[in-house]
Amino acid sequence: MRPLAAADIISFYASTRDLLTLTGDGRYEHFDTREIRSGQVTAYNTVTTDEGEVRVLLERAALPDADWHPGPLARHDQLDTATAARVAETVMRDGVIAPLVQQADEEGAGDTERACVVAEIVAYCGGDETAAGRHLGISPDAVHELLTKNASTA
Repeated sequence: MRPLAAADIISFYASTRDLLTLTGDGRYEHFDTREIRSGQVTAYNTVTTDEGEVRVLLERAALPDADWHPGPLARHDQLDTATAARVAETVMRDGVIAPLVQQADEEGAGDTERACVVAEIVAYCGGDETAAGRHLGISPDAVHELLTKNASTA
């Protein structure tokens, strides 16, 4: 697991594929809509492909219509790096981190499950426990305690 980066968005844009997705094992993959076997193909929904379940992070059609770029989206058929970074940040926050935070906050989540989810959030935050804590609404010390708990149960 790693944070979504501007390079991932640029690669997706250059691929001409319809969807940027997150696989169950934390990889970012590109798919065309016709490869989706079931599920509603909208941002942040889980859909099924021949390779298994993936979460849709970004639809190509959403790139030109969003407010993450002040001017032309692309120059010479390449996505602007600053725009790609804003897209990546938005998608990470809303499509990757937010569902994990919601999972950690669910009423039935036990300490072990919560610790596992916190470890995943820290991984997506590039190892930054402070950033993970901000997303979770808890202190970096609490994040560290949950990481320690997760390490002891692994």
